[in-house]
Amino acid sequence: MITESIYKPLMSAAILLCGFLHAPAQQPDNSGIERHNFMYAGEGKRQQMFIVNEGKVTQKYYNPDGRGEISDAVLMTDGNVLLAHQYGISEITPENKIRWSYAAPEGTEIHTVQPVGSDMVVFIQNGKPAKAVVMRIPELTTVHEFQLPSSEGVHGQFRNARLSSRGTLLVANMGLDYVGEYSVQGNELKRWEIKSPWSVAEVEKERLLVVGKNLVKKIDRDGNTLRKINTADYGLKSPQKAVQLKNGNIIVNEWTNEWRTVIDTANAPVQAIEITPDGTVAWKLRSWKNPDLGPSTTIQPLDQAVNRNRMFFGHFNGRQPRLMVAPNTPLGTGRGIHPGRVAWIHSPGVAEWDGKTGLWVEDRWNNQSKADAMVREAVMQLTGQPDAKKAWNALFRHFNKTHGKGNRGYRAGESITVKLNMNNAITHHDTIELNSSPFVTLALVRSMVNDGGIRPADIILCEPSRAITDSIYNKVYREFPGVRFIDNIGGHGRIS
Repeated sequence: MITESIYKPLMSAAILLCGFLHAPAQQPDNSGIERHNFMYAGEGKRQQMFIVNEGKVTQKYYNPDGRGEISDAVLMTDGNVLLAHQYGISEITPENKIRWSYAAPEGTEIHTVQPVGSDMVVFIQNGKPAKAVVMRIPELTTVHEFQLPSSEGVHGQFRNARLSSRGTLLVANMGLDYVGEYSVQGNELKRWEIKSPWSVAEVEKERLLVVGKNLVKKIDRDGNTLRKINTADYGLKSPQKAVQLKNGNIIVNEWTNEWRTVIDTANAPVQAIEITPDGTVAWKLRSWKNPDLGPSTTIQPLDQAVNRNRMFFGHFNGRQPRLMVAPNTPLGTGRGIHPGRVAWIHSPGVAEWDGKTGLWVEDRWNNQSKADAMVREAVMQLTGQPDAKKAWNALFRHFNKTHGKGNRGYRAGESITVKLNMNNAITHHDTIELNSSPFVTLALVRSMVNDGGIRPADIILCEPSRAITDSIYNKVYREFPGVRFIDNIGGHGRIS
Protein backbone atom coordinates (compact mmCIF):
# COMPACT_ATOMS: atom_id res chain seq x y z
CA MET A 1 0.00 0.00 0.00
CA ILE A 2 1.27 3.51 -0.90
CA THR A 3 0.31 6.28 1.45
CA GLU A 4 -0.50 9.79 0.24
CA SER A 5 2.73 11.19 1.69
CA ILE A 6 4.79 8.71 -0.34
CA TYR A 7 2.58 8.90 -3.49
CA LYS A 8 2.98 12.65 -4.04
CA PRO A 9 6.81 12.61 -4.14
CA LEU A 10 6.72 9.61 -6.49
CA MET A 11 4.23 11.37 -8.78
CA SER A 12 6.41 14.48 -8.82
CA ALA A 13 9.47 12.40 -9.63
CA ALA A 14 7.60 10.70 -12.47
CA ILE A 15 6.55 14.06 -13.92
CA LEU A 16 10.10 15.35 -13.60
CA LEU A 17 11.44 12.22 -15.30
CA CYS A 18 8.99 12.66 -18.19
CA GLY A 19 10.22 16.20 -18.55
CA PHE A 20 13.79 14.98 -18.84
CA LEU A 21 12.81 12.34 -21.38
CA HIS A 22 11.16 14.90 -23.67
CA ALA A 23 13.65 17.74 -23.21
CA PRO A 24 16.72 18.10 -25.43
CA ALA A 25 19.74 16.19 -24.14
CA GLN A 26 22.13 18.38 -22.20
CA GLN A 27 25.73 18.33 -21.11
CA PRO A 28 27.09 20.15 -18.04
CA ASP A 29 26.55 23.90 -18.28
CA ASN A 30 29.66 25.29 -20.02
CA SER A 31 28.88 29.00 -20.17
CA GLY A 32 32.29 30.67 -20.53
CA ILE A 33 33.79 32.50 -23.48
CA GLU A 34 36.71 30.07 -23.87
CA ARG A 35 35.06 27.50 -26.15
CA HIS A 36 35.07 29.56 -29.37
CA ASN A 37 36.93 32.47 -30.94
CA PHE A 38 34.27 34.85 -32.16
CA MET A 39 33.07 38.35 -32.98
CA TYR A 40 30.04 39.42 -30.96
CA ALA A 41 27.59 42.32 -31.05
CA GLY A 42 24.01 42.94 -30.07
CA GLU A 43 21.04 45.24 -29.93
CA GLY A 44 21.26 46.99 -26.60
CA LYS A 45 21.45 50.35 -24.89
CA ARG A 46 25.17 50.50 -25.70
CA GLN A 47 26.63 50.48 -29.19
CA GLN A 48 29.43 47.95 -28.68
CA MET A 49 31.20 45.09 -30.44
CA PHE A 50 33.70 42.51 -29.16
CA ILE A 51 36.37 40.22 -30.59
CA VAL A 52 36.97 37.22 -28.31
CA ASN A 53 40.10 35.14 -28.94
CA GLU A 54 41.55 32.38 -26.76
CA GLY A 55 39.14 33.23 -23.95
CA LYS A 56 40.04 36.93 -23.86
CA VAL A 57 38.51 40.07 -25.31
CA THR A 58 41.15 41.24 -27.79
CA GLN A 59 39.10 44.12 -29.20
CA LYS A 60 36.20 46.11 -27.87
CA TYR A 61 34.52 48.86 -29.82
CA TYR A 62 32.27 51.19 -27.86
CA ASN A 63 30.60 54.31 -29.18
CA PRO A 64 29.15 56.25 -26.24
CA ASP A 65 27.65 58.85 -28.57
CA GLY A 66 26.18 56.31 -30.98
CA ARG A 67 22.50 56.62 -31.79
CA GLY A 68 20.64 53.35 -32.29
CA GLU A 69 21.44 49.70 -31.67
CA ILE A 70 23.79 47.30 -33.46
CA SER A 71 21.59 44.96 -35.48
CA ASP A 72 24.22 43.44 -37.75
CA ALA A 73 27.99 43.06 -37.74
CA VAL A 74 30.33 41.46 -40.28
CA LEU A 75 33.95 40.65 -39.50
CA MET A 76 36.15 40.64 -42.61
CA THR A 77 39.50 38.99 -43.28
CA ASP A 78 41.27 42.37 -43.28
CA GLY A 79 40.25 42.75 -39.61
CA ASN A 80 37.71 45.50 -40.25
CA VAL A 81 34.10 45.14 -39.07
CA LEU A 82 30.98 46.45 -40.81
CA LEU A 83 28.30 47.58 -38.37
CA ALA A 84 24.65 48.32 -39.11
CA HIS A 85 23.30 50.26 -36.14
CA GLN A 86 19.70 51.21 -36.97
CA TYR A 87 20.38 54.82 -37.94
CA GLY A 88 23.41 54.18 -40.07
CA ILE A 89 26.31 51.94 -41.02
CA SER A 90 30.03 52.18 -40.25
CA GLU A 91 33.27 50.36 -40.92
CA ILE A 92 35.55 49.93 -37.90
CA THR A 93 39.28 49.11 -38.11
CA PRO A 94 41.12 46.82 -35.65
CA GLU A 95 42.34 50.03 -33.98
CA ASN A 96 38.70 51.08 -33.41
CA LYS A 97 38.97 53.88 -35.95
CA ILE A 98 35.92 54.69 -38.03
CA ARG A 99 37.01 54.29 -41.66
CA TRP A 100 33.72 55.73 -42.92
CA SER A 101 30.20 56.19 -41.64
CA TYR A 102 26.85 56.71 -43.34
CA ALA A 103 23.79 58.17 -41.65
CA ALA A 104 20.40 56.77 -42.65
CA PRO A 105 18.07 59.43 -44.11
CA GLU A 106 15.39 60.77 -41.79
CA GLY A 107 12.49 58.35 -41.46
CA THR A 108 14.55 55.30 -42.47
CA GLU A 109 16.50 52.60 -40.62
CA ILE A 110 19.36 50.27 -41.60
CA HIS A 111 19.72 46.95 -39.79
CA THR A 112 21.91 44.89 -42.15
CA VAL A 113 24.94 45.36 -44.41
CA GLN A 114 27.25 43.27 -46.61
CA PRO A 115 30.59 44.06 -48.29
CA VAL A 116 30.81 43.98 -52.10
CA GLY A 117 34.47 43.94 -53.04
CA SER A 118 36.88 46.41 -51.47
CA ASP A 119 35.05 49.58 -52.45
CA MET A 120 31.30 48.91 -52.11
CA VAL A 121 28.64 47.69 -49.68
CA VAL A 122 25.02 46.63 -50.13
CA PHE A 123 22.44 47.29 -47.42
CA ILE A 124 18.69 47.27 -46.89
CA GLN A 125 17.21 50.65 -46.04
CA ASN A 126 13.89 50.27 -44.20
CA GLY A 127 11.53 53.04 -45.19
CA LYS A 128 8.65 54.12 -47.38
CA PRO A 129 9.61 52.68 -49.76
CA ALA A 130 12.12 50.15 -48.48
CA LYS A 131 15.01 49.49 -50.85
CA ALA A 132 18.28 47.69 -51.40
CA VAL A 133 21.17 50.08 -51.95
CA VAL A 134 24.64 49.51 -53.42
CA MET A 135 26.99 52.23 -52.20
CA ARG A 136 30.57 53.05 -53.10
CA ILE A 137 32.83 53.60 -50.10
CA PRO A 138 34.34 55.65 -48.61
CA GLU A 139 32.80 58.25 -50.97
CA LEU A 140 29.27 57.22 -49.84
CA THR A 141 27.97 57.43 -53.41
CA THR A 142 24.87 55.42 -54.29
CA VAL A 143 25.60 53.50 -57.50
CA HIS A 144 22.47 51.30 -57.66
CA GLU A 145 19.20 50.72 -55.83
CA PHE A 146 15.85 49.00 -56.19
CA GLN A 147 12.66 48.87 -54.15
CA LEU A 148 11.62 45.90 -52.01
CA PRO A 149 8.11 44.80 -51.00
CA SER A 150 7.59 45.85 -47.39
CA SER A 151 5.13 46.25 -44.54
CA GLU A 152 4.00 49.63 -43.26
CA GLY A 153 5.95 49.82 -40.01
CA VAL A 154 9.50 50.92 -40.87
CA HIS A 155 11.14 49.41 -37.79
CA GLY A 156 9.74 45.92 -38.43
CA GLN A 157 10.44 45.58 -42.17
CA PHE A 158 13.90 43.99 -42.50
CA ARG A 159 16.59 42.88 -40.06
CA ASN A 160 18.98 40.73 -42.08
CA ALA A 161 20.20 40.14 -45.65
CA ARG A 162 23.11 38.11 -46.99
CA LEU A 163 24.80 37.75 -50.38
CA SER A 164 24.77 34.26 -51.87
CA SER A 165 27.45 32.38 -53.78
CA ARG A 166 25.37 33.10 -56.90
CA GLY A 167 25.79 36.85 -56.49
CA THR A 168 22.17 37.29 -55.43
CA LEU A 169 20.77 38.93 -52.30
CA LEU A 170 18.94 36.79 -49.72
CA VAL A 171 16.57 39.00 -47.75
CA ALA A 172 14.61 38.17 -44.59
CA ASN A 173 11.36 40.09 -45.02
CA MET A 174 10.23 40.08 -41.41
CA GLY A 175 7.16 42.24 -42.00
CA LEU A 176 5.74 40.12 -44.84
CA ASP A 177 6.70 36.66 -43.50
CA TYR A 178 9.02 35.37 -46.21
CA VAL A 179 12.65 35.07 -47.25
CA GLY A 180 13.26 36.31 -50.78
CA GLU A 181 16.15 35.99 -53.24
CA TYR A 182 16.74 39.00 -55.49
CA SER A 183 18.88 39.63 -58.54
CA VAL A 184 20.91 42.81 -58.84
CA GLN A 185 18.15 44.13 -61.12
CA GLY A 186 15.66 43.75 -58.26
CA ASN A 187 13.83 40.74 -59.69
CA GLU A 188 12.51 38.27 -57.13
CA LEU A 189 14.01 34.92 -58.11
CA LYS A 190 12.79 32.76 -55.24
CA ARG A 191 10.55 32.99 -52.18
CA TRP A 192 10.38 30.82 -49.05
CA GLU A 193 7.45 31.38 -46.68
CA ILE A 194 8.38 31.58 -42.98
CA LYS A 195 6.81 33.35 -40.03
CA SER A 196 8.63 36.56 -39.01
CA PRO A 197 12.05 35.67 -40.47
CA TRP A 198 14.76 37.58 -38.66
CA SER A 199 17.79 36.31 -40.56
CA VAL A 200 18.96 34.15 -43.43
CA ALA A 201 22.41 32.84 -44.39
CA GLU A 202 23.73 30.49 -47.04
CA VAL A 203 25.49 27.41 -45.72
CA GLU A 204 26.90 24.22 -47.23
CA LYS A 205 26.22 23.80 -50.96
CA GLU A 206 23.73 26.65 -51.26
CA ARG A 207 21.49 25.52 -48.44
CA LEU A 208 19.89 28.20 -46.29
CA LEU A 209 19.85 28.65 -42.53
CA VAL A 210 16.81 30.71 -41.56
CA VAL A 211 15.74 32.05 -38.17
CA GLY A 212 12.05 32.75 -37.73
CA LYS A 213 9.63 32.97 -34.84
CA ASN A 214 10.73 30.36 -32.27
CA LEU A 215 12.37 28.44 -35.07
CA VAL A 216 15.67 27.72 -36.81
CA LYS A 217 15.41 25.83 -40.09
CA LYS A 218 17.95 24.57 -42.59
CA ILE A 219 16.33 24.21 -45.99
CA ASP A 220 17.39 23.46 -49.54
CA ARG A 221 16.58 25.79 -52.41
CA ASP A 222 13.34 23.88 -53.07
CA GLY A 223 12.17 24.64 -49.54
CA ASN A 224 12.61 21.12 -48.19
CA THR A 225 13.41 21.11 -44.46
CA LEU A 226 16.77 19.47 -43.75
CA ARG A 227 16.94 20.37 -40.06
CA LYS A 228 14.56 22.04 -37.67
CA ILE A 229 15.17 23.46 -34.21
CA ASN A 230 12.23 24.59 -32.09
CA THR A 231 14.01 27.21 -30.01
CA ALA A 232 11.34 27.21 -27.31
CA ASP A 233 12.43 23.66 -26.46
CA TYR A 234 15.75 25.18 -25.39
CA GLY A 235 14.25 28.09 -23.48
CA LEU A 236 15.00 30.60 -26.24
CA LYS A 237 12.25 33.16 -26.75
CA SER A 238 13.96 35.74 -28.97
CA PRO A 239 16.41 34.08 -31.37
CA GLN A 240 17.65 36.42 -34.07
CA LYS A 241 20.53 34.78 -35.91
CA ALA A 242 22.18 31.40 -36.24
CA VAL A 243 25.53 30.23 -37.54
CA GLN A 244 26.59 26.74 -38.58
CA LEU A 245 30.02 25.55 -37.48
CA LYS A 246 32.33 23.31 -39.50
CA ASN A 247 31.39 20.31 -37.35
CA GLY A 248 27.70 20.75 -38.14
CA ASN A 249 26.77 22.28 -34.79
CA ILE A 250 24.58 25.38 -34.88
CA ILE A 251 24.98 28.37 -32.59
CA VAL A 252 21.74 30.26 -31.96
CA ASN A 253 21.80 33.59 -30.20
CA GLU A 254 19.18 34.65 -27.63
CA TRP A 255 18.43 38.36 -27.51
CA THR A 256 17.54 39.98 -24.19
CA ASN A 257 15.60 43.24 -24.30
CA GLU A 258 17.50 45.60 -22.00
CA TRP A 259 14.68 48.15 -22.15
CA ARG A 260 12.24 45.67 -20.58
CA THR A 261 14.49 43.40 -18.54
CA VAL A 262 16.72 44.05 -15.56
CA ILE A 263 19.74 41.77 -15.95
CA ASP A 264 20.41 39.70 -12.85
CA THR A 265 24.08 38.79 -13.30
CA ALA A 266 23.80 36.20 -10.52
CA ASN A 267 21.15 34.37 -12.51
CA ALA A 268 21.97 35.62 -15.97
CA PRO A 269 20.04 34.64 -19.08
CA VAL A 270 21.87 32.81 -21.85
CA GLN A 271 23.19 34.86 -24.75
CA ALA A 272 23.71 31.93 -27.12
CA ILE A 273 23.63 28.14 -27.20
CA GLU A 274 25.41 25.62 -29.39
CA ILE A 275 23.31 22.66 -30.52
CA THR A 276 24.69 19.46 -32.03
CA PRO A 277 22.93 17.61 -34.89
CA ASP A 278 21.42 15.17 -32.38
CA GLY A 279 19.95 18.02 -30.33
CA THR A 280 22.49 18.07 -27.49
CA VAL A 281 23.41 21.45 -26.02
CA ALA A 282 27.20 21.63 -26.27
CA TRP A 283 27.64 25.20 -24.99
CA LYS A 284 25.74 27.99 -23.34
CA LEU A 285 27.15 31.48 -23.40
CA ARG A 286 26.50 33.57 -20.27
CA SER A 287 28.86 36.51 -20.01
CA TRP A 288 27.23 39.48 -18.33
CA LYS A 289 30.28 40.44 -16.28
CA ASN A 290 34.04 40.06 -16.63
CA PRO A 291 33.41 40.64 -19.51
CA ASP A 292 29.91 41.98 -19.95
CA LEU A 293 29.16 41.24 -23.61
CA GLY A 294 25.63 42.61 -23.37
CA PRO A 295 22.62 41.41 -25.39
CA SER A 296 23.29 39.03 -28.25
CA THR A 297 22.35 39.56 -31.88
CA THR A 298 25.38 38.44 -33.88
CA ILE A 299 28.02 35.79 -33.25
CA GLN A 300 30.52 35.14 -36.02
CA PRO A 301 33.37 32.62 -35.57
CA LEU A 302 36.73 34.17 -36.39
CA ASP A 303 37.47 31.37 -38.85
CA GLN A 304 34.38 32.46 -40.82
CA ALA A 305 35.62 35.98 -41.45
CA VAL A 306 34.38 37.28 -44.81
CA ASN A 307 36.81 37.98 -47.65
CA ARG A 308 35.30 41.17 -49.02
CA ASN A 309 37.16 40.82 -52.32
CA ARG A 310 35.26 37.59 -53.07
CA MET A 311 31.83 39.06 -52.36
CA PHE A 312 29.86 40.11 -55.41
CA PHE A 313 26.35 41.26 -56.24
CA GLY A 314 25.53 40.63 -59.88
CA HIS A 315 28.00 42.63 -61.97
CA PHE A 316 29.23 44.58 -58.95
CA ASN A 317 32.63 43.02 -58.25
CA GLY A 318 31.39 40.24 -60.56
CA ARG A 319 33.47 37.11 -60.86
CA GLN A 320 35.60 36.83 -63.96
CA PRO A 321 36.13 33.43 -65.59
CA ARG A 322 39.35 31.74 -64.61
CA LEU A 323 41.65 31.58 -67.61
CA MET A 324 44.33 28.96 -68.10
CA VAL A 325 46.55 31.65 -69.60
CA ALA A 326 46.48 35.37 -70.12
CA PRO A 327 44.74 36.76 -73.24
CA ASN A 328 46.69 36.42 -76.51
CA THR A 329 49.05 33.85 -75.02
CA PRO A 330 49.38 30.91 -77.45
CA LEU A 331 49.44 27.37 -76.09
CA GLY A 332 51.54 24.57 -77.59
CA THR A 333 53.42 24.66 -80.89
CA GLY A 334 51.91 26.38 -83.89
CA ARG A 335 51.26 24.13 -86.93
CA GLY A 336 50.23 24.66 -90.52
CA ILE A 337 51.39 26.70 -93.47
CA HIS A 338 51.39 29.79 -91.23
CA PRO A 339 51.91 28.19 -87.79
CA GLY A 340 49.04 28.91 -85.42
CA ARG A 341 46.99 30.95 -87.89
CA VAL A 342 43.19 30.57 -87.76
CA ALA A 343 40.92 32.13 -90.37
CA TRP A 344 37.53 33.42 -89.21
CA ILE A 345 35.04 34.48 -91.89
CA HIS A 346 31.79 36.33 -91.23
CA SER A 347 29.38 36.73 -94.13
CA PRO A 348 25.97 38.28 -93.31
CA GLY A 349 23.24 36.91 -95.52
CA VAL A 350 24.58 33.37 -95.86
CA ALA A 351 21.76 32.28 -93.52
CA GLU A 352 18.59 34.25 -92.73
CA TRP A 353 16.22 31.87 -90.93
CA ASP A 354 13.47 33.63 -88.93
CA GLY A 355 13.91 31.16 -86.05
CA LYS A 356 10.42 29.68 -86.20
CA THR A 357 9.29 28.83 -89.75
CA GLY A 358 10.29 25.40 -91.04
CA LEU A 359 13.89 24.22 -90.61
CA TRP A 360 17.02 26.33 -90.87
CA VAL A 361 18.56 23.84 -93.35
CA GLU A 362 15.99 24.66 -96.05
CA ASP A 363 17.05 26.42 -99.28
CA ARG A 364 14.76 29.39 -98.65
CA TRP A 365 16.81 30.45 -95.62
CA ASN A 366 20.28 30.11 -97.16
CA ASN A 367 22.33 31.73 -99.94
CA GLN A 368 24.59 29.15 -101.61
CA SER A 369 26.59 31.66 -103.68
CA LYS A 370 27.51 33.63 -100.58
CA ALA A 371 28.55 30.41 -98.83
CA ASP A 372 30.76 29.55 -101.84
CA ALA A 373 32.46 32.94 -101.68
CA MET A 374 32.95 32.67 -97.91
CA VAL A 375 34.77 29.31 -98.14
CA ARG A 376 37.08 30.53 -100.91
CA GLU A 377 37.89 33.62 -98.84
CA ALA A 378 38.70 31.40 -95.86
CA VAL A 379 41.30 29.25 -97.64
CA MET A 380 42.89 32.36 -99.17
CA GLN A 381 43.18 34.07 -95.77
CA LEU A 382 44.55 30.88 -94.20
CA THR A 383 47.32 30.56 -96.78
CA GLY A 384 47.86 34.19 -97.76
CA GLN A 385 47.37 33.35 -101.46
CA PRO A 386 45.58 35.64 -103.97
CA ASP A 387 43.10 33.04 -105.25
CA ALA A 388 41.53 29.77 -104.13
CA LYS A 389 43.36 27.60 -106.69
CA LYS A 390 46.77 28.72 -105.41
CA ALA A 391 45.53 28.44 -101.82
CA TRP A 392 44.60 24.75 -102.14
CA ASN A 393 47.85 23.96 -103.93
CA ALA A 394 49.85 25.74 -101.19
CA LEU A 395 48.06 23.76 -98.47
CA PHE A 396 48.74 20.38 -100.06
CA ARG A 397 52.36 21.23 -100.90
CA HIS A 398 53.01 22.29 -97.32
CA PHE A 399 51.42 19.13 -95.92
CA ASN A 400 53.37 16.80 -98.22
CA LYS A 401 56.63 18.62 -97.61
CA THR A 402 56.28 18.38 -93.81
CA HIS A 403 55.26 14.70 -94.01
CA GLY A 404 58.19 13.47 -96.09
CA LYS A 405 56.29 13.27 -99.40
CA GLY A 406 58.30 15.89 -101.23
CA ASN A 407 57.52 19.36 -102.50
CA ARG A 408 54.38 18.51 -104.43
CA GLY A 409 50.64 19.03 -104.39
CA TYR A 410 47.66 16.68 -104.47
CA ARG A 411 47.78 13.58 -106.67
CA ALA A 412 44.75 11.63 -107.87
CA GLY A 413 44.08 8.61 -105.67
CA GLU A 414 45.07 10.36 -102.43
CA SER A 415 42.14 10.63 -100.03
CA ILE A 416 41.09 13.92 -98.46
CA THR A 417 38.92 13.44 -95.36
CA VAL A 418 36.71 16.16 -93.91
CA LYS A 419 35.42 15.68 -90.36
CA LEU A 420 31.95 17.21 -90.00
CA ASN A 421 30.44 18.35 -86.69
CA MET A 422 27.09 16.58 -86.30
CA ASN A 423 27.01 16.47 -82.53
CA ASN A 424 23.20 16.83 -82.38
CA ALA A 425 22.38 14.19 -85.02
CA ILE A 426 21.62 10.57 -84.08
CA THR A 427 19.51 9.75 -87.18
CA HIS A 428 19.61 10.73 -90.85
CA HIS A 429 16.47 12.84 -90.51
CA ASP A 430 16.80 16.63 -90.49
CA THR A 431 15.86 18.42 -87.26
CA ILE A 432 15.98 21.94 -85.89
CA GLU A 433 19.20 21.28 -83.93
CA LEU A 434 22.39 22.98 -85.08
CA ASN A 435 25.00 20.87 -86.91
CA SER A 436 27.33 21.49 -89.83
CA SER A 437 25.60 23.60 -92.49
CA PRO A 438 24.67 21.77 -95.72
CA PHE A 439 25.42 24.94 -97.68
CA VAL A 440 28.88 25.51 -96.18
CA THR A 441 29.67 21.80 -96.61
CA LEU A 442 28.71 21.95 -100.29
CA ALA A 443 30.72 25.16 -100.70
CA LEU A 444 33.79 23.39 -99.26
CA VAL A 445 33.40 20.39 -101.60
CA ARG A 446 32.86 22.71 -104.58
CA SER A 447 36.04 24.62 -103.81
CA MET A 448 38.06 21.43 -103.27
CA VAL A 449 36.87 20.04 -106.64
CA ASN A 450 36.66 23.18 -108.76
CA ASP A 451 39.54 25.18 -107.25
CA GLY A 452 41.73 22.46 -105.75
CA GLY A 453 41.33 19.95 -108.59
CA ILE A 454 40.48 17.07 -106.23
CA ARG A 455 38.52 14.15 -107.64
CA PRO A 456 35.12 13.73 -105.90
CA ALA A 457 35.95 10.02 -105.42
CA ASP A 458 38.96 11.05 -103.29
CA ILE A 459 36.84 13.15 -100.91
CA ILE A 460 35.40 11.59 -97.75
CA LEU A 461 32.87 13.42 -95.55
CA CYS A 462 32.73 11.68 -92.17
CA GLU A 463 31.25 11.82 -88.69
CA PRO A 464 32.37 8.65 -86.85
CA SER A 465 30.33 9.18 -83.68
CA ARG A 466 27.07 10.61 -85.06
CA ALA A 467 24.93 10.61 -88.22
CA ILE A 468 25.23 12.67 -91.42
CA THR A 469 21.76 14.11 -91.99
CA ASP A 470 19.81 14.07 -95.26
CA SER A 471 20.18 17.79 -95.86
CA ILE A 472 23.98 17.43 -96.17
CA TYR A 473 23.99 14.07 -97.94
CA ASN A 474 21.37 15.01 -100.55
CA LYS A 475 22.83 18.43 -101.32
CA VAL A 476 26.37 17.13 -101.87
CA TYR A 477 25.38 13.83 -103.52
CA ARG A 478 23.20 15.48 -106.16
CA GLU A 479 26.17 17.52 -107.40
CA PHE A 480 29.05 15.16 -106.55
CA PRO A 481 27.79 11.54 -106.42
CA GLY A 482 31.35 10.25 -106.23
CA VAL A 483 31.98 11.73 -102.78
CA ARG A 484 32.00 9.07 -100.02
CA PHE A 485 30.04 9.47 -96.78
CA ILE A 486 30.97 7.68 -93.54
CA ASP A 487 28.98 7.95 -90.31
CA ASN A 488 28.22 5.93 -87.18
CA ILE A 489 25.06 4.17 -88.33
CA GLY A 490 25.50 3.70 -92.10
CA GLY A 491 22.79 3.01 -94.65
CA HIS A 492 21.04 5.28 -97.14
CA GLY A 493 24.24 5.87 -99.08
CA ARG A 494 26.46 6.21 -95.97
CA ILE A 495 29.22 3.78 -94.98
CA SER A 496 29.11 2.67 -91.34
